[in-house]
Amino acid sequence: MFSSHPVQRCLGFVSLSVLVGIGMAHVVGAAPGHLSPVGRDPYGPTLAVAKSGDNVYFGSGTVMQVADVSDPYAPVVVGEVALPGVVQDITIADGFAFVAADGAGLRVIDVSQATSPVEVASIDVAGRAHAVAVADGMAYLAAWTEGLLLIDVSNPEDPTVVGAIDTPGEAMGVAVSGQLAFVADDYAGLRIIDVSDPTTPVEVGVYDGMGETRDLAVAGDLAYLADSQGLLVMDISDPTDPTVIGSCGTYWGTFMGIDLEGSEAYMVDFTGLRVIDVSTPTQPVTVADFNTPGLAFDVAANAGYAFVADFHRGVRIVDLGVRPIMAEVGGLEVAGAAMDLAVSDDMVYVASMSGLRVVDFGKPTAPVEVGFCSTPGRAVGVAVADNHAYVADSFGLQVFDVSDPSAPEHVGSFDTYGQARGVAVAGDFAFVADSLGLKVIDVESPWAPFEVGSLELPGLATRVSVFDALVYLANGPAGLRIIDVSIPSEPVEVGFFDTPGNANDVDVADGLAIVADGWAGLRLIDVSSPRWPVEVGSFDTPMVATGIASVGGFVLVADGYAADLLMIDVTNPSAPVEVDSVETPGSPVSVIVSGKYAYVADAPGGIEVIRLKRIPKDRPR
Repeated sequence: MFSSHPVQRCLGFVSLSVLVGIGMAHVVGAAPGHLSPVGRDPYGPTLAVAKSGDNVYFGSGTVMQVADVSDPYAPVVVGEVALPGVVQDITIADGFAFVAADGAGLRVIDVSQATSPVEVASIDVAGRAHAVAVADGMAYLAAWTEGLLLIDVSNPEDPTVVGAIDTPGEAMGVAVSGQLAFVADDYAGLRIIDVSDPTTPVEVGVYDGMGETRDLAVAGDLAYLADSQGLLVMDISDPTDPTVIGSCGTYWGTFMGIDLEGSEAYMVDFTGLRVIDVSTPTQPVTVADFNTPGLAFDVAANAGYAFVADFHRGVRIVDLGVRPIMAEVGGLEVAGAAMDLAVSDDMVYVASMSGLRVVDFGKPTAPVEVGFCSTPGRAVGVAVADNHAYVADSFGLQVFDVSDPSAPEHVGSFDTYGQARGVAVAGDFAFVADSLGLKVIDVESPWAPFEVGSLELPGLATRVSVFDALVYLANGPAGLRIIDVSIPSEPVEVGFFDTPGNANDVDVADGLAIVADGWAGLRLIDVSSPRWPVEVGSFDTPMVATGIASVGGFVLVADGYAADLLMIDVTNPSAPVEVDSVETPGSPVSVIVSGKYAYVADAPGGIEVIRLKRIPKDRPR
């Protein structure tokens, strides 16, 4: 009933506070040669949108796409260009698109021909390029922890950094008016910078409120802040003393983006779009709203329509003329965020939040999406067995017939009543890591799955591995749980180990459980006696260990936020050693090994394919 080998594992939902075309990733340092990036699928979620003329410019992972929206009911993608970093912001000026491309700095794209945009220049910067404004031949780049950079783009093909000023927070948004630049500095509020001399910018005013400022717009003597407290309207007639004169709270969470047109402010938070009347700045009031199907990050309003960057649901086009209840009239779908992967033959099955993607990696340097099927909830985990894909989404377990990968068919589902975050399949059973614990689902008939057993657990189950008749569950703050499922209807916990961090993933090989433990890095736990697991070693990763895969005495670690895939030699578990690493353009959250390749789910950065070199197939510990 159960295999003695590891079966397909998958990832749980990871916090979002997370290319050179189809080409190489940047290798960090002098690579010893174990990891060799060979290709990538660059498409992903939408974080940025801009409107100019009849065209909308938007991000899909590390690709900037151009769509003709002259008919908002039938938008059509007409051009695209792949970049080496995630598209965080786009500004159109004088026939060029200026793209803040996260770790890849500022990219300059000639968009004079919408059907064939061409990158003409770029400039690497310290920090991460998060937002960009352009005025009078100067680009103002919000560079996250590095503050504000001033870049001369009077010749767009030869951008040059001429000035910089650090800010105390994390520069996430920027607007320019006259000789002043206004920076949304996250927890450090609003910073007002005199840029009359671009080589020596000087801070002249500050508003440091209680919230987190993510974006802003400026008109005349007023600044409009998208903040965790809501919309803040500020009098900036005296830049040295900005003052809040009006506000309008959020329904849920933080306003992430803002656009201003006439007397209305268009705001987005993770629930969707809000329209706020600011004709009386001291009394802004909501006049309409629209809940989008994804997670709204950015907005551009023009000619009676709002174009919303809706993360895994691409761009949603909303008719602003219908009040107070607005209506969606069109949309541009994207690949979504790669949260987890499963591999069968040359096909990679992707849990992309928006659904199940099937990507043919038969030629790793040129992957092609061949199939897609949406899921009712946010797809975050996937396993494949016997021509079926099993997807964990926010509504439970979804089952797809993938006997024809180009036409995946949704054939069954089971509501776990919690949020399914991870799944493994062994024999006739699917083992689901759910927010309520472990669910054991009989999938002998994939069109009619049903629960045969469950086990409530503390913590927050995210991923699951099955070996023989034991389930190893990464259970968030409650560490590693070991569960006997020899009788599937009666799962019993037989052992646990309370890891110091947040257990995000687990793999097991040769009596060793390897746990990706969030901020606590990699934990190596001897489970040769499952009832008495003992930690025998650990390794501090640079940031947040989110996903792992073991291969031949090595462990591959997806280290989110640091944007690194690490290779750790664990042949001596008490003294693990890093032997190689590669940098990815997004935020790696999951990794799986198939044959000579590792496939990395890079969340907003798409899918990275890395060849494994000089690694023994069976290396004894």
